[in-house]
Amino acid sequence: MAIQFSQLFHKYIKGEANAEEVDRLMEMINQAEYDPRLKALLEEAWIQYSDELAVLSQDEAADILEKVLHTEAVIPERKGSSVYRILGWSVAAAVVLTAGLLWLFNNQQSVKTAPAQIASNNTKKDISPGTNTAVLMIGEGSMVVLDSASDGLLDRSLNGQIIKQDSLISYRHVQHTGGSVRYDKIVTPLRGTYQLELSDGTKVWLNAASSLRFPVVFTGEDRTVEVTGEAYFDVAHNPNRHFVVKVMNNKEPVTVIALGTGFNVSAYGDEENIRTTLVNGIVKVTASGKEKTLKPGQQLTVSDKDKLELKTVETDRVVAWKNGIFDFEEDHLRDILRQLGRWYGVQVEGQVPDKYLTGVVRRNVNLSEVLKMLESATKGVGFTIEENSIKVSVSEKN
Repeated sequence: MAIQFSQLFHKYIKGEANAEEVDRLMEMINQAEYDPRLKALLEEAWIQYSDELAVLSQDEAADILEKVLHTEAVIPERKGSSVYRILGWSVAAAVVLTAGLLWLFNNQQSVKTAPAQIASNNTKKDISPGTNTAVLMIGEGSMVVLDSASDGLLDRSLNGQIIKQDSLISYRHVQHTGGSVRYDKIVTPLRGTYQLELSDGTKVWLNAASSLRFPVVFTGEDRTVEVTGEAYFDVAHNPNRHFVVKVMNNKEPVTVIALGTGFNVSAYGDEENIRTTLVNGIVKVTASGKEKTLKPGQQLTVSDKDKLELKTVETDRVVAWKNGIFDFEEDHLRDILRQLGRWYGVQVEGQVPDKYLTGVVRRNVNLSEVLKMLESATKGVGFTIEENSIKVSVSEKN
């Protein structure tokens, strides 16, 4: 049985399990609490796929695993709600869903439920662009896969509503009734993007491989949220409460303070710099014990060497991603390929030449079309799609 469990588990996270195999796997997971062999396999698999997890913290991963291994009851379904049914299975089955997310987030593999690769000829493959997809983590571990959830009311447990409509989640009419405030978290994988409206009316756009942790209702003096990756904030004006964004990327602590403002924060863990770009209004950014006030059209870059650099930029280019566009202006090819890697879920292999490019490409086209444009702009540089990688080659004459 242990061998069968291991085989089924790995088939599932690769998207290769059929419906019958998935059902069998769910039965085994539900038995894990009573079968030490299956429990050990479950823990081993969890550790294997969460060691390098960047979007969920180790504490969050451990908490979810603990719930999985010590929950026997099936979560009741409620009308109009998909929070209480993780794909219609019991709580124990959530580990398989989460393991699949780990595979997508960290190993950058294409999952069969994602847009399929399409062969363009015998030697090359194509990869379709990302979509509106995310996971909403509610309170202490319940999860909703948003792209598979139906439009409408998601949660009835609040003194208010969580509404899903297309690719937007809205927290409406939420009121604080005393006691501790619940924190939710929305996570986009590679190839994913999503929109969120917080309880104060602030709108947030999340780029691929990003997350936002936030209270379901704001209390106290400030409105504080935590972000990883990249996000655009359209802050609802409130002169009595600052809106505070804490950048959580395990580097130099950076805090952005605003009132009613539109700004972009880019803070990916695989990049050296954290960039805050102000579109309208006013923000204050604190980092390395220093404070800078930004005016519209300015971008503050905080490097990992505790250096702060303020410059004027074209904000339309910076926030083009939320409008479905790649907009490059004298960007290094390495940085361009890094953005493509997040949106198309691929790794970049090979030596990237020292080239800077300018151009505009829509994000809804297949990867091959983008690479053709790059090839035409980078004389002597070739790009090949192999499995889930972009292989870079440079001509000797270049």
